[in-house]
Amino acid sequence: MGERVDSFQVGGCRIRLVTDDPRIRRYLLRGPLEGLLDRGGKTGDFDFTVEMLSAAAKKERGSIFDQPPLPLETTKLQLRRERMIRGWVFGDALHLEDGEHELDLHYQKHWARAYFSPAIHQQVRLLTHSYFMVAVIELLRTQQMYYLHAGLAVSPNGMGVIFLGDGGSGKSTSLYMLVRAGWSLVADDALLLATNEDNQITAHRLLHRFLLHGTMVHWFPGLILERVDSDGKGHVSPTVLPPNCRLAQATPLQVVILQPKKTGQSRLLPVRRSALLAEMIHQNAFLFLHPQLAAHHLEALSKLAQQCEPFRLERGEDLLHHPEKLVQLLEEHCHEPASEVVV
Repeated sequence: MGERVDSFQVGGCRIRLVTDDPRIRRYLLRGPLEGLLDRGGKTGDFDFTVEMLSAAAKKERGSIFDQPPLPLETTKLQLRRERMIRGWVFGDALHLEDGEHELDLHYQKHWARAYFSPAIHQQVRLLTHSYFMVAVIELLRTQQMYYLHAGLAVSPNGMGVIFLGDGGSGKSTSLYMLVRAGWSLVADDALLLATNEDNQITAHRLLHRFLLHGTMVHWFPGLILERVDSDGKGHVSPTVLPPNCRLAQATPLQVVILQPKKTGQSRLLPVRRSALLAEMIHQNAFLFLHPQLAAHHLEALSKLAQQCEPFRLERGEDLLHHPEKLVQLLEEHCHEPASEVVV
């Protein structure tokens, strides 16, 4: 099989993607890379190289390391709805494996290479949401850009509000309510944090897509999902989003931790910044893979916790019946405009 080279940009970094299996490439294009690929990806300079290859290529390619990494320290990582992955870091080398598939990453060389057995075609989420995204997120950390599993919207008066919570807690649904009310969207599920010239933390969009659970079409008239994936998440059609509602980045000054509940009225309550920091650490599954990078990552999270006013949203079903209540709750607390936002 021939190779295919594509390129995409995330957070100002240009990444070269190499694949030798058209099915692997198709899964990536329909998953995390949708909407991010550049045209003419075979030319130009790249900050990183990520190779997603079939197991058949292993004899020809081998490892990206001069010497194979030694399992001096093993970290077990429980991936959501997936299998157990074990890994280790030795110097600038990261190795992850699960018994069938493996990933090697060299931080200093800005290079990652993964090999996948044919079984990956029955475990597509493991490829797109785990190995590939870990490679991208870890390489971006070398450029002082740090991942946070969260969404971000900006109010009409310029206030950036991060929504934080586990998968299924209602981040995307809450953000869609705000977009329908005239707010702008940075991202619904994945952010990159960086420090700007004013020593503030800015949050950048990691993925361009906007996902909502397929059942949401029954709650929001006019919502169109272009397709629904096997996990029930649907890709929101850009045609139903207001013009110019997408921003590439913003400076957040509020964080809302989502706490779903089945009964009662929704409430927005203040919380301690220490609780916010603990929740942000919880939303970074691979935070501690590399000790030195983890220290810088924690510093960025701590700075964000100090920068933002933290709240907890006890989110009841009343918000689905009355989406305008979410805007009312936030407007009671969001008064000062954030600094510059970038389209």
